Amino acid sequence: MRKILTSCVAVLALAACTQNAPAQPTPAPSETDEVQAARPTGPLAVYTVLADAAAADENIVYSPTSAAQAFGLVHLGARGETAAQIEQTFALPAGAKGDAQLGHRRTALSDPGVGVKLRIANALFLADNYRLRDRYVADAKAIYGATTDTVNFKLRPAAAARTINAWADRETNGLIPQVVTPQSIVRDAAAYLANATYFEGDWSRAFTQVERAPFLFGNGRETTFDLMKAEADYATVIDNGWRAVRMPYGRMRRFVMDIMLPEERTAKLPELGVARIAKLDSQLTKAKPASTRLWLPRFEADMEQDLIAPLRRLGLTLPFDRAAADLTGMSHPASARLYIEKAFQVAKLQVFQTGTKAAAATIAVAVPVSVPPPFTGREFRVDQPFLFAIRDTQTGEILFFGRIASPDPYSG
Repeated sequence: MRKILTSCVAVLALAACTQNAPAQPTPAPSETDEVQAARPTGPLAVYTVLADAAAADENIVYSPTSAAQAFGLVHLGARGETAAQIEQTFALPAGAKGDAQLGHRRTALSDPGVGVKLRIANALFLADNYRLRDRYVADAKAIYGATTDTVNFKLRPAAAARTINAWADRETNGLIPQVVTPQSIVRDAAAYLANATYFEGDWSRAFTQVERAPFLFGNGRETTFDLMKAEADYATVIDNGWRAVRMPYGRMRRFVMDIMLPEERTAKLPELGVARIAKLDSQLTKAKPASTRLWLPRFEADMEQDLIAPLRRLGLTLPFDRAAADLTGMSHPASARLYIEKAFQVAKLQVFQTGTKAAAATIAVAVPVSVPPPFTGREFRVDQPFLFAIRDTQTGEILFFGRIASPDPYSG
């Protein structure tokens, strides 16, 4: 990620130098402006920061869809520069059009077809001692399909945790039964803004065999692992040292899992920029499926990730700033102003012979600012660290993206 940012800044500087020289000197762009321009935006921006910080043997399972929907609920109540930063980070149009786009993306994914289940649920868990704007709650229901629950965070944190966890468990079909504990509940919270995204897809062509074979883990250790085998027509591509395969789900083959890994077998995944990921996606879309013997690990992976630190690195700072956050579209005029004190995502992925299950829950906690801050063959064998993407080929929505370097055995 650092290399990507450095390269982008260098390109921007070079482009500035090639313009016709002005008659009079003009101030050079500030370093802050250049860094701002170099920051990645869009669905995979957070992943690039997580990958930059993670060790080679750490898994990353992240849902851009879940994060965007949860921060859409924040955006709905944001105003001014706070809203603009969210729009920049999540590549949204300005103002109400940004909320409309996220609402449309949710409904566009509501009919995934035979062999695929996809549920995107939003919710507001509201403190019984704090009042949000009625218009905000109404718009959250109308645009984001949000449900509402009133809880007592301050006096009944255990009951509040049970309510939130029951919702997450239900909306992720049991894959994520717990996202908070009574101890982790922010007792002064005004609201928990939440999204749960659940995906379950049957392979268009199921894997027929499972064999024990070597898998190269991210720590450099090679260990026998369950590798699933299938022989079918798959789209595969090779480009500039990377190879990729596309595995469709369901009867319509609209949803797919793409696997990307280096041609050279290595324990440490090299950096793969967002532009290269998009290029591989485009190449796979154009590639003609051909007879392929495919080996893929049967595995599961999960992750619980704070989102504030990576989002700050991407330039999204104002929602988390007690003094500067502008969430006045959410807070009632008679109540204290709000800021986002916590934001995190819990995600889980399971890949097995007949298909895939994946779920994520993302929560942003809004707190009044008056509260003190808290602390022919061809063979495609996936037997080493790899990247994955679960995406909708019709809308381009990236539901899940991540890196698998140390898979856990499938337990289901």
